[in-house]
Amino acid sequence: MKKYLLLALCCLMGLTSAMAQNGLAADGWYEYTVSEGNLSELIPETEKYQITKLRLKGKINGDDFNVIRDIAGVYINSYNYTEGKLEKIDLSDVKICKGGYFLNPPFGYDNTIPEQLFYGSETLIEVHLGYVTSLEYSAFQNCTNLKTITGLENVTKVGHSCFKNCSALKAISMPKLQQGSTNGLFWGCSSLTYVSLPEVTALNEGGTFYKCSSLKAVNLPKISGILASYTFDGCSSLEEISFPNITKLEDGAFRDCSNLKSINLPNAKSIGHTCFYGCKSLQTVSFPLVENLESWCFLECSMLKAVDFPAVKYIGEKSFGDCILLEDISIPHLERCEGAAV
Repeated sequence: MKKYLLLALCCLMGLTSAMAQNGLAADGWYEYTVSEGNLSELIPETEKYQITKLRLKGKINGDDFNVIRDIAGVYINSYNYTEGKLEKIDLSDVKICKGGYFLNPPFGYDNTIPEQLFYGSETLIEVHLGYVTSLEYSAFQNCTNLKTITGLENVTKVGHSCFKNCSALKAISMPKLQQGSTNGLFWGCSSLTYVSLPEVTALNEGGTFYKCSSLKAVNLPKISGILASYTFDGCSSLEEISFPNITKLEDGAFRDCSNLKSINLPNAKSIGHTCFYGCKSLQTVSFPLVENLESWCFLECSMLKAVDFPAVKYIGEKSFGDCILLEDISIPHLERCEGAAV
């Protein structure tokens, strides 16, 4: 008799534990233990749009991401909004598996946050990731209230525009990131103050930090080659930059970096149009290897007092236009000047 009572008690405890894992937990989070593709079966329709804090455990696939997107306030097959109110999501104990369908195509990636998952979610504030190695394009784009993302330690690949216009995001660190697209990666992240991408070797796609107006420091020790157009355009809080292995600055790379005071680019050989346009705090610049200064390079650098370009042979129109304090100019090998340089 005792044996049967003990068995019944164990079954009851197991049932109670399973019930505790699915639904509203004591800490106010809705918690579900998931098997691949069954999240829609666990969450009642009457509950779906009441969830503001969601914690998942177990395994999920593409089908489950459709449910998550819906709860986050974004309709599955368009950019229209649902009644979802999701503010916080914890996926730190979730294994992401390929399989199922997300936004119609088959979902074919392990450990990956899919493209446009939270695109345009206006309620999302906090995201906790775990077993994630890849973030697809626009995964968090236009999440204008997103402040915190954790669990990016193992991310090695990102897609373009992944965090574009996440205007409340404060800081990002991805210590293992090496692959993917930096095109518009942090475009419009106006609250972002610090970014660390120590393994990234190239910023050769445009607008990576465009209009990151609060950005004060970046950790990018390995970048080399080309610094793409408008990479730091509008980063008005950035005070110093040092990229010793950059050889080419494309158009507008540092345009309107109005607090930029110190630049270290000793191996730059080419400076594009409007590259330092509106850098009103620059006082001295020296580029020992640059041969051509394109038009409007230093236009409206109103505090610029001294420039040293020992290798420059060509200066484009208005390269130093409105540099009203400029007095000390050293360009000993100048051969051609396009229009009025100042």
